[in-house]
Amino acid sequence: MARKADYSGIRPDVKNANKGTERGRYMVEASLRETGAGRSILLDKDGRIIAGNKTFEAASDIGLPVRIVQTDGSELVAVQRTDLDLDDYTGTARKLAYYDNRTSSVDLAWDVEQILADVNAGLDLSGLWFEHELDGLLNGIAGEVVDPAQEWQGMPEFVQPDTMPYRTINVHFNDDAAVQDFARIIGQDLTDKTKYVWHPEQKPQKRLDVQYVTNES
Repeated sequence: MARKADYSGIRPDVKNANKGTERGRYMVEASLRETGAGRSILLDKDGRIIAGNKTFEAASDIGLPVRIVQTDGSELVAVQRTDLDLDDYTGTARKLAYYDNRTSSVDLAWDVEQILADVNAGLDLSGLWFEHELDGLLNGIAGEVVDPAQEWQGMPEFVQPDTMPYRTINVHFNDDAAVQDFARIIGQDLTDKTKYVWHPEQKPQKRLDVQYVTNES
């Protein structure tokens, strides 16, 4: 007898920065119908969904039951499907692996207004995007894409300089003393929040609170 679906205590994230896509939504539901549940979703202490909002929506639509496993994050929770075998290519295990990776890319559509609101509220996203990448993403708030050749008519010539690093090297340290010694050598402050540095030092340009505005007559 199938277990009755109980979704009490689980709430979607109303500020989810991923708007999702129609194609992705269809693919997530198809994955659940064809191969069943694979990855778990993640809830906060109040039952709000941190990760897996789109999966939960699809699961609730088809009546798939939910089992909550509580953890404080000090251990990795592994979901073991006893009915699947990755070596059985006639089964669903290998296809589930493809669904898992493909839906992650197809069902992603960033809500730039929500990202901007989170950044302005103090959320540090520096570990997820380089600054120029985040600036480019947030510039999408300006509106529809236009033809740059047409927009540039009559404007002065401009050549965008290459702002990418010439070379990147990962440096490993044995302890904090080594970190501070390296900071002294390059003449820069290194803290626990430092993700990367330039040498010679380059001051970051903060433009997250700037929006492109057009004046219409």
